[in-house]
Amino acid sequence: MIDTHDYLTLNDQAWEVRKDWTWNDIELGLERTLKGIETKIKSLSNEDLTDAERLSLESDQKVTRPLLKSLIYELIDHPLHHFLGMYQKLHNKHQIASMLERLIQAMEQPGVSKWSTMTRNKLRKHRMNLVL
Repeated sequence: MIDTHDYLTLNDQAWEVRKDWTWNDIELGLERTLKGIETKIKSLSNEDLTDAERLSLESDQKVTRPLLKSLIYELIDHPLHHFLGMYQKLHNKHQIASMLERLIQAMEQPGVSKWSTMTRNKLRKHRMNLVL
């Protein structure tokens, strides 16, 4: 864990390190990171993942969330927000529709957590904007 309160400085530092990466470098780095996360998650118990008193990514002591909820936010909800914003700026409704359709299908699978109200609201908003 690192202190992320000064996330703008961390973002600037990350940009300096990665600004010259090729797309292949990015894909390899992302794959390596996700495989590392997967390995760590598989080593945890259900209680570790769902009990905020056992493990939490939150550094704010006023709010603790189960590790699973934090991971879903960090790996799905937060990137979703940025990708949707990017596609909106590019006026790429096809990519938005394609991504939203895949996400909606994934969320509707049996046993899949309906992760966050914020994500569901974004999906509804973007789905409505596509209809207009």
